[in-house]
Amino acid sequence: MRVFDDIIIGQGLAGSVLAWQLHWRGRRVLVIDRDDPQTASRIAAGLVTPVTGMRFVRTWRFDEFWPTALNFYRRIEAETGASVFRVSSAVRIFASPTEHEGYHKRLEAGRLHGETRTPNPPLNSDAFLQPFGAVEMPSAARLDTTRFLQVTRKMLERRDGYLQADIDPQADIEPCAEAVRLPRFDVNAERLFFCEGFAAQRNPWFADLVFDPAAGEILTVRIPGLTESRTVHRGLWLTAEPGENVFRVGATYNRDDREGQRTSSGKATILQQLGEFVPHSIEVLKHDAAVRPIVLGRNPVIGQHPVHPAIWLFNGLASKGALQAPAVAAHLVDAADGQIPIDPEYDLSFRRKPR
Repeated sequence: MRVFDDIIIGQGLAGSVLAWQLHWRGRRVLVIDRDDPQTASRIAAGLVTPVTGMRFVRTWRFDEFWPTALNFYRRIEAETGASVFRVSSAVRIFASPTEHEGYHKRLEAGRLHGETRTPNPPLNSDAFLQPFGAVEMPSAARLDTTRFLQVTRKMLERRDGYLQADIDPQADIEPCAEAVRLPRFDVNAERLFFCEGFAAQRNPWFADLVFDPAAGEILTVRIPGLTESRTVHRGLWLTAEPGENVFRVGATYNRDDREGQRTSSGKATILQQLGEFVPHSIEVLKHDAAVRPIVLGRNPVIGQHPVHPAIWLFNGLASKGALQAPAVAAHLVDAADGQIPIDPEYDLSFRRKPR
């Protein structure tokens, strides 16, 4: 039997970030993942945006999450030699006079904390329709989620810490005194962390976790003549990909879809909205879809099983996981080590289904 300090179920963004945090603390980690190509983490754009929404709200806990994320990804880059995190400003185009006015009211009220400025350089007026103007956010970034997941898997494989398999949480996991066993795989560990994203809806160990999911569709497109390197927002986002004039654009937000299906209506919605501010021909190269793991309260969630203390959960990163995951994973490790109590804003016990 192979013995590990920690087992992680799921190698999406949550599981990958947690694996690094545990590895840096000297823990021997095994990550078990089914390697599904259509999960929220694997299709995510990895955007970090300091001001969001129709009301230009500063991103929750941005001052806390931003430096932690920056230091985390820079350490990954230093250790692996792979470039995974690019700090680059983003530009938001105002969609209406009302939106323009609302932004300036918040700016004049001092609620944006210096997170915005006049775009420099301005967006190319031939490339983007912007009759109501635009604003730039310097403290923006993008995580290359695909590359990050790849370099994490390679790190784990070098340490014999990765297993591709589909876990049955009910049949495969046996908690015992101060340990967790997985007899089918002949492994055990001191602790087990579920990092399954929306797949956790079928997890019997945390059956009272309340999801409020939303499916999202994303397109990869070629737009001849368009060369903007900054991420551009206007209802949806447009961000450059490797390749000549190649971009990713998204995302739809469908609360009725719990399967993450690619749909012709979703594709049409993205292309219609994109055409409202990008007056160019657009060639669709790829169409992706997945379900965002949003939970009740809309914050990330961590927690310990109420009966079996060796079993933990990390979920709910939704669409801001690239920013939030490093700090929340570090908090989870501290809590699991008994160093701190769980922050009430993350605590699973506050977001259970009523009995």
